[in-house]
Amino acid sequence: SLKKDREVVLEAVIVEGEALIYADESFAKDREFILEAVKKNCELLRFVDDSFMKDKKFVLEAVKEGPSSMYYADDSLREDKDFILTAVKKNGLVLHYADDSLRKDKTFVLEALKINGFALEGVDQSLKKDKKFILEAAKQINTFNGQLFLTILEFADVSLRKDKELVLEVVKQDGLALQYADESLKKDKKFILKLVKIDGYALEFADESLKKDKEFVLEAIKASSVNTKVSEIIDKSLMKDPDVIASINLIGKKK
Repeated sequence: SLKKDREVVLEAVIVEGEALIYADESFAKDREFILEAVKKNCELLRFVDDSFMKDKKFVLEAVKEGPSSMYYADDSLREDKDFILTAVKKNGLVLHYADDSLRKDKTFVLEALKINGFALEGVDQSLKKDKKFILEAAKQINTFNGQLFLTILEFADVSLRKDKELVLEVVKQDGLALQYADESLKKDKKFILKLVKIDGYALEFADESLKKDKEFVLEAIKASSVNTKVSEIIDKSLMKDPDVIASINLIGKKK
């Protein structure tokens, strides 16, 4: 019958996980079948045999296919620190589905971040508002498995993106982080110049009004040690200014 036809049942549960209830009961206990289906639809884990969601090895396999698989894991696993850290190695996004107590635990979360920077997405909102935590996490940016396109500032609460001390610390690790700072800081000449001295790439995310400001641009060019993209970053009108062109050429000769 169709209830026992593997291909038919597989297609059905991929479309709607609940279809597993109406298939032959053997499929809900078939490890290989479930893991194959999970690649397309994690929701079906709601309907598999309970023993699977208490099985560490099975859940880790499922997590590799989709981090939301952890949502359906037994509470004992979602509360297990060692298990969650192991799962984070497979997929950093798993932290989002761990027990709330772990997502709020500063020490635990920092440990998870050391393993996989993508765990940032699962941090509890309370920690995203915690300046001390964000500063500590920012210092670990270089240990995020080379994932430097990830920045803690992107995940920090909006209120902290106005904090000069915090933004300064984050930019020390990654100049591109300025793009997530509050707009008011991007318009602050003195602050932006300070950032540019630390990382020239920060200039790219300064407010457009500053990129049209000749005095500012000249100071920024002098302050920056990274100038290869200056001509692309500043307002086009300034690229006709002899002083600006001379300044860019002078820095280029020094490199």
